[in-house]
Amino acid sequence: MNRVIILHPAELQLKRANRPFFERALMDNIRMRFPGTSVEVKKATGKFLVRHIDLGAVEVLKKIPGIANVCPAFTCEPTVEALKALVLAVAAEITKNTSFKIEATRSDKTFPLNSMQLAVDLGAVVVERYALPVDVHTPDVTIHIEVDKKEAYVYTQKFGGAGGLPTGTSGKVIALLSGGIDSPVASRMMMTRGCEVIGVHFQNFTAASTAVQDKVEQLTRVLAEHQGFMKTYSIPFGELQRRVVMTVPAEVRMLVYRRIMFLIAQHIARHEHAGGLVTGDSLGQVASQTLENIAAVRYGMELPILSPLVGVDKNYIMDQARRIGTYDISILPYDDCCSMFVAEHPETRATAHMIERALQSTNFGEDDIKQTLEQARVISF
Repeated sequence: MNRVIILHPAELQLKRANRPFFERALMDNIRMRFPGTSVEVKKATGKFLVRHIDLGAVEVLKKIPGIANVCPAFTCEPTVEALKALVLAVAAEITKNTSFKIEATRSDKTFPLNSMQLAVDLGAVVVERYALPVDVHTPDVTIHIEVDKKEAYVYTQKFGGAGGLPTGTSGKVIALLSGGIDSPVASRMMMTRGCEVIGVHFQNFTAASTAVQDKVEQLTRVLAEHQGFMKTYSIPFGELQRRVVMTVPAEVRMLVYRRIMFLIAQHIARHEHAGGLVTGDSLGQVASQTLENIAAVRYGMELPILSPLVGVDKNYIMDQARRIGTYDISILPYDDCCSMFVAEHPETRATAHMIERALQSTNFGEDDIKQTLEQARVISF
C-alpha cells in the first residue's frame, strides 16, 4: 500500500485573493524542516500531500504553524473497487469488537457515489467481512476516506496540528523571554499568528551565568522546533540593573526595568526590521501587570507591544507550556531581572510621568543601549 501524509490547513480557507501567498509560505516552511531529504510537498483540493518521508515526520509536522491536522494515509485509485480493497486492508488491523464508523468526503463530484452512500456501502463491506460493531456517535475508530479526481485516501489517525497561520506571513516580532512560563507560550502563540519570532533575554547580574545560558538555550531550542529556526539575543543587564537599584525607589524599580527592556528591545526590532514587541503579560497576574502599570510602562513606545496572553489565566498558560514542551525548562530555578531588588509591595497604579521621572534619574540613554548591545550574545538554532 502506498503511503502519503495529508495535511489539512488551519485558517487558509479564510483567505481569498492572498491565499496562494499563504499556501506557498506553508509549503516552503514544510520543506525547510526536512533539509537534505527528497520530501515532496504538493497542494491538492483542500489539503497538502507530503510524500517520500517516513512516519517519524508526523511529530515535526504537528508543530508547524498553519496546519490544522496531520493524517498518515494510504492511497489508491479513485474507484469504488479500489477503495473497497483498501478499506478492508485498513480495517483488518482493527481489533475484534472495536466499534467503528466511516466518514467520507469527495472533492470529485463526478464520483459515482456521494459521500453518504460511499460511507454506508463501505461500512457494510467492513461489517460483512469482520463483523465489527458500528457506532456513528462515539466510535473507537473512525475510518476516513477522501476522494479526489486523481487519487483516493484512507486513514484512521488524525493528529492535531499547531493551527493558525504559516510562520512569516504576518511579519517579524521581538519577544521578551524572561525565562519563566509565560513568555515562551506567548512567543509560540505569535508564531501561530504568522509571525517570525526573535527572542530577547535580559540576564540579571546575580544569576550563575552557565545555568542561565543553558536555560535560555534550551528554551530557544524548543521554540525553534515550532518555528523551524530561532534566534535569541542574550543581553547582560547587570550594569543597568545596578544603576536602577542605586537611583530608583524600590516600589517602581520593576517598572523601570521593564521600560528599559522595552527601549532596548525596540532598538533590536529596528535592526531586525521587526514590526512589534511581544510580552507574556496576563492582566492582573502580578503587580507589574495591572492596567495602570501596563499603560505607564508602554507609554510613548514607537512600536506596538503585543500580549497574546493578556486575557487568559495561569492554568491555561501552564497547560500550553506543557503542550509545547517549555514548562519543565521554564520552572528551572532562576530569578528574572524584574523580580530582583524590588519592594515587597510594589507600585500597582503607576503613571507614565512617574516612570519617566524615575528613568531620567538613571541617566539612561542611547549610549547605554549601544554599549549593552555590544555585549549581547546571539543564540541561534
